[in-house]
Amino acid sequence: NKTGGYKLDPPSSEGMAGRTSIDNAEKPGLFFQAVRLCVDTFVSLSVGAYASMYFLDSPKMMKQASEIPLVEGRSLLSEELCRDFSAEFKKYNRRTWDPNHQALSGGSGSGSNESNFKDMIEGFVVNCKRRSIYEEDLRNEQGLSKNDAVVVPSPGVPRDISVTFDDLFDNKSQESEFDDDDVDFFDKYFDSNEEEN
Repeated sequence: NKTGGYKLDPPSSEGMAGRTSIDNAEKPGLFFQAVRLCVDTFVSLSVGAYASMYFLDSPKMMKQASEIPLVEGRSLLSEELCRDFSAEFKKYNRRTWDPNHQALSGGSGSGSNESNFKDMIEGFVVNCKRRSIYEEDLRNEQGLSKNDAVVVPSPGVPRDISVTFDDLFDNKSQESEFDDDDVDFFDKYFDSNEEEN
């Protein structure tokens, strides 16, 4: 009865006993490994979060976000967000907003030294209005209809286009930008769901 393959010599009992004690001494328990993994993960995430907060320049980021509608070419973000932001802007009382916001005079940034989210939204809506006026002028010059897409030439929408605080609440120009068939999906959807319940 022949068997193929190699046959290894059994390890000596003296070497085996010494090796198992070394293995047990080198390997920490499963509980210790789990605790160590959790501590390493927590420290890594904490360092990353604090570094992100420290190096993130919030006022600069908000300023850049409010200037998105001023970019050259087609601004898909402006096309998607301007209408919704302008509609939400109009839902609030006029006293909520700053009638002397720096963006109204063609400046950039917020109306105060302390930048906040409300100032960014107002600056964004002002610049949306500015883009809307400029695109309307371009459509008239090029003989395009009110629904045709317009490519804003370089260097982008001029800041010197006059936008007043009252212009931001003017419904007439906003309605002319969009078809009547293009209703707010979310308002329609949630209104219909409330009627069902």
